[in-house]
Amino acid sequence: MHPRPSPHGFTCGLTGCGKTGVWVVKADASAPSAPNVLAQVDPDATDYRFPVCVVDGISAVNVTLSVRFKPVSGAVDQAAGLVWRYKDVNNYYIVRANAHENNVTLYKVEGGKRISLALQRPAALRRRGRHFYRSRRGRSLDQG
Repeated sequence: MHPRPSPHGFTCGLTGCGKTGVWVVKADASAPSAPNVLAQVDPDATDYRFPVCVVDGISAVNVTLSVRFKPVSGAVDQAAGLVWRYKDVNNYYIVRANAHENNVTLYKVEGGKRISLALQRPAALRRRGRHFYRSRRGRSLDQG
């Protein structure tokens, strides 16, 4: 069985083990971005499995990133996040919100291994030049 192609304008892959994952653009009238959302719909329950999907052709400096996600299913994880400094599926940064654990974790993925850099309750992430800043309610938490 061949993996499904990525949705147009995205590159999808897998960090860790298991199936690559199935990503689709589908209608969801309840979404802030209605009528469509990007959804990972593969029910693979493999441990240490992190399907990733990134937008093609973006290069940005001095940006503020935000995302809303709706966990729909998942016994192992119900998580989503923002990826940046993406080189390939084994080298990038991600801030990941996990609905099962009620937390947000900042990771550096290097050589396919996730390194936890910080664990917080929901916060904003800003980039200025080569530095990243996390904040909550407008107050700076740290920089990296």
